[in-house]
Amino acid sequence: MSTLTADPPFARGQTLGGGIASLDAAFGLDKVGCRKEFLDIDPVTGIVTTNRTVTCICLKNTTGAALTKGKLVKFNTAGSASAVAAAADYQVAVVDEYLPSAGVAANDLFWGVIRGPTTVASSGAISAGGRIAVSTLGNCAAGTGAVAYLGEAIAAAANSFVRAIVGGTDNSASIPTNA
Repeated sequence: MSTLTADPPFARGQTLGGGIASLDAAFGLDKVGCRKEFLDIDPVTGIVTTNRTVTCICLKNTTGAALTKGKLVKFNTAGSASAVAAAADYQVAVVDEYLPSAGVAANDLFWGVIRGPTTVASSGAISAGGRIAVSTLGNCAAGTGAVAYLGEAIAAAANSFVRAIVGGTDNSASIPTNA
């Protein structure tokens, strides 16, 4: 692992602020935008999920509300996650799947997955091996036609989530349009 990806400021499954609900807008700005690679391991159980690495970017939740695990968020070049993602968004990340159910408080920092295996909030039926695309309300759906693909499903969607491998560009979890 290179020095650029070593020593993350906080672990997956955590936020920098640790769930404090009253963080100010300047909190953690020195960490925003850093990228780190993690092994695909459940940080709670220690179980290795796959033998792949997961590339994450440290993002600041500037939506004004909590973000929940698995949701797709759009972010800008300054590392601000400003809203849940929609189909036309270019820079997209998956909110860390290992966060507690309360998610990421406003102004807190979290890991957004931009490449590798992760669990994504989904809507509709998605088959294993099928392409997935950014849909509405921060979810993914089965990708069809000429859309910007998010990745490929590892397993069929269940309980409004799908395990997938995302990535394809250096800036986002979105893969360029490919019919």
